[in-house]
Amino acid sequence: MISWIMAARNDGYGGELEGVENFAMARLQATVESIVALDVKSEIIIVEWNPPADRPSMRTFLEGQPVSIVTVDAGLQAELDADHAGKPFPFYEYVAKEIGIRLAGSDTLIVCNPDNIFPAAGFDQVLTDIADGRVVRAIRHEIPRGYVLDPSLIATVMRDFTAAAGDFCGFSRYAYQDIGGWAMVHQNLHVDNDFVSRAEEMGYTVVQDYRHFHIHHDHAGTEAPGRPRDWEKREPISEPLLLNLLDHTTRIDL
Repeated sequence: MISWIMAARNDGYGGELEGVENFAMARLQATVESIVALDVKSEIIIVEWNPPADRPSMRTFLEGQPVSIVTVDAGLQAELDADHAGKPFPFYEYVAKEIGIRLAGSDTLIVCNPDNIFPAAGFDQVLTDIADGRVVRAIRHEIPRGYVLDPSLIATVMRDFTAAAGDFCGFSRYAYQDIGGWAMVHQNLHVDNDFVSRAEEMGYTVVQDYRHFHIHHDHAGTEAPGRPRDWEKREPISEPLLLNLLDHTTRIDL
């Protein structure tokens, strides 16, 4: 079995698309459908980070889909804010993914983002690489946001993006723990590539042959405004807070 892990919330991130009521949730649904279409035994874990009080839960949009939703409530966000000296940082992507990994039931892990389409071509090799102890990245084909209305637009590749590992990164649980996992810091930018760099330094083979598609949105290829960008000045999250991560989560299997 594969455990797919992603972090998201219904907050309108990524902008809008004319003709689509909720573009962010439409991207998430397309991602889930693409995983199901692979027809590989999987569990899909979506970590819903501190859902906004004025919007419906993601469960509203995913009823009937074979997913598990892990909800992280506002309590952890408040503790992280305090740990970060009150500086706002509203969405901890890699803390959320860490929680998902801890709750995953498989030792084969694929961490991804909620706006990607995963083709069957080359996927068998991904599983072979993970089983053989390699870390798997992917080449990201950027496709128009209109894909959620017209899937034929998957043939319209706007650009290739090779720098990010957070959109798709596969590894065994052993490798993840051996490498040291994501850096638990008050930051998202570069956390994925830091993990890959440490893997390479430890002698792991990192492959990047698989190709998937990314539904274009606002901030695609950039970090959202107002978030830390200087990796050298990253601030670690306090260890006592990390030890209490799972106390703020509830897993619901839909």
